[in-house]
Amino acid sequence: MMLPMPERPEETIIGLMSLVQGMGKRELIKPGVIIPSDGPDIIIFHEGEVELRRKSDDLLLFSSENRQLIGLPMSETYQRFCYLHTNSVCDIELVERNAFFQAVETKHRWLDVITVLSYYHAVFLWRDSYAHTKSSYLVVRHLLLQLSLMSEDKRYHINITEFIQERTNLSRSYIMKVLSDLKLGGYITLKKGRLLELNYLPIKY
Repeated sequence: MMLPMPERPEETIIGLMSLVQGMGKRELIKPGVIIPSDGPDIIIFHEGEVELRRKSDDLLLFSSENRQLIGLPMSETYQRFCYLHTNSVCDIELVERNAFFQAVETKHRWLDVITVLSYYHAVFLWRDSYAHTKSSYLVVRHLLLQLSLMSEDKRYHINITEFIQERTNLSRSYIMKVLSDLKLGGYITLKKGRLLELNYLPIKY
């Protein structure tokens, strides 16, 4: 059983974005660009796909195509360990941090800020629930289940081995062995490294 991802507080996030929309510098960022996440600005992602990666080893922590508010924590320490990487053209807005929080204070929206921060914290805990398990197979299993929830069209463009490897510290040889065994057992259907069908994944390997 895969634990569901925490529910996203969509209305709250959009509400905070609307609160400061037009206050910052808006620009289109090309794919493949690294955006520093430790700067003085709140980064609003209006549209596009972005990844959050760990600086020490480029491990992919999260990817998102949703609208996002990046840089909310008052302390920037944790942000120095990560960076943002665009996967598509991204429509972003850079809002000066003090101006953002002044607007929050004026409109009494601190509860909304806490709600969004709590959501991001819950998402990290959700990721840790599978990323730091003692069983390497369970990590692969969880990511296969994640992949199976994507649309068939999107899965077609994703190499399953690369998808798992860039999100974990597992070796490529181990990932390919597990996928091969699952394919032979009739649990998954693959074609040219793409996941076509997932029937059932055993708990143990």
